[in-house]
Amino acid sequence: MALLQNNPQPGSFAVLRFDKYFRRMSAVAIRQDQPSPPEIQLFGVGMAFFHQTTVLPTFVSKLTDSTALVGLVATIQSGAWLLPQLFAASYLAGRSRKRLFMVIPAFVGRPVYGLLALLVLVIGPSQPIVLLVALYVAMAIFGVTDALCSVPWYDIQGKAIPPDRRGRVFGIAQIASGLLGVALGGVVGYILALPGLPFPSNYALLFAIGTVAFMLGAGALSMIREPIVASHDERTPFRDFFRAIMPTLRSDQRLVRIVATRLLLGLGMMIYPFYVVYADRELGLGSEHVGLFLSAQVVGNVIGGVLFGQIADRWGTRAGARAAVVTASTAPALALLAGAAGPALGQAQLYVIAAAFTAVGMTFSSYLICFMNHVLEISPKNDRSTYAGLFNTINGSLLFVPALAGWVLQVTSFATVFAIALAALAAAGVASLGLAEPRRQPADSAP
Repeated sequence: MALLQNNPQPGSFAVLRFDKYFRRMSAVAIRQDQPSPPEIQLFGVGMAFFHQTTVLPTFVSKLTDSTALVGLVATIQSGAWLLPQLFAASYLAGRSRKRLFMVIPAFVGRPVYGLLALLVLVIGPSQPIVLLVALYVAMAIFGVTDALCSVPWYDIQGKAIPPDRRGRVFGIAQIASGLLGVALGGVVGYILALPGLPFPSNYALLFAIGTVAFMLGAGALSMIREPIVASHDERTPFRDFFRAIMPTLRSDQRLVRIVATRLLLGLGMMIYPFYVVYADRELGLGSEHVGLFLSAQVVGNVIGGVLFGQIADRWGTRAGARAAVVTASTAPALALLAGAAGPALGQAQLYVIAAAFTAVGMTFSSYLICFMNHVLEISPKNDRSTYAGLFNTINGSLLFVPALAGWVLQVTSFATVFAIALAALAAAGVASLGLAEPRRQPADSAP
């Protein structure tokens, strides 16, 4: 029997064999196009308590007045996650079994955040520099190990899920974790507002809860059954792998175009760690609204999961990437509106900023559904790890952009940084016009 049944009947159970390889990850039978892999959901729950646009930036902003150090949160998070993937892709290239290379890093890196929670609780507010360094180190370790885990994870998804179902599969998985995240925004806001739990003990509790979710997710990850398909006999030495980067880019213009679009989109998203700081310091909305902003962004993830999943499946990942540029542009535009209108908006100012977080959440949901899905569709079947690692690593060139944005913010203004972001997003829109629809040409027949 074929690994994937290409044309299952609507409404049938997943005879796709997606069911077979992920049945241990679900508590109930998986209906076609409605998978519920708890690892994705539990990882999403964990990330809600270490949220990169709300929780971590506010934690850092309470330890320092430097916006550059706030931006360093995103720099470390992105760099630690993206850069190791090129090495991981080289090491895994040609291996038919990659499951252990996915599971082991998860159990190595995720407990580090538990140690951070303990350190924050023990040290308290008296040594902010120590807490900052500890946070950055923990983020780096977590990011590197998660990067090593992600390359085989993407490859396994590519082997187990057919191209015309991936958008919906990933979208539904994000919706499931997103629905939990909406409630978690209230939990985060409640914990941060507890009068009997002052800073930084309230953040220590957030970090501890997040670590528990991460470890439960690692357990679910270990239950994945990997489909085995034929691959190269030997892995590619890193030197040869590195030398093949430019020929790969020269030989596949579709990869170049999606990389260019994603780079410009990432440049336009450079301001995302500062929205919560902008709301607090510039608009005077206060950090007590962090829970609302988190919920708003998670709602955006849910909406994005539905929207981009449908777009990717119905019209293709090219249309999804273009739609992502539109949602990304909405966030800085709304932030500028909230600042320009000022007190005239009254209470509505809070909801305008919340809407900006919703747009950010929608854009983040497009990464897996539209951009990585696009890369999986254009990659030859034996080179999925190479393409995934190459794509993510090239995007790692943006790792210093948030810290740079923080420096620019210190010497200019929020309005200036928002305007720069909008200009980059306009360029991303232009670049997306050159994207080809991969379903019109099979990956292995691409020039």
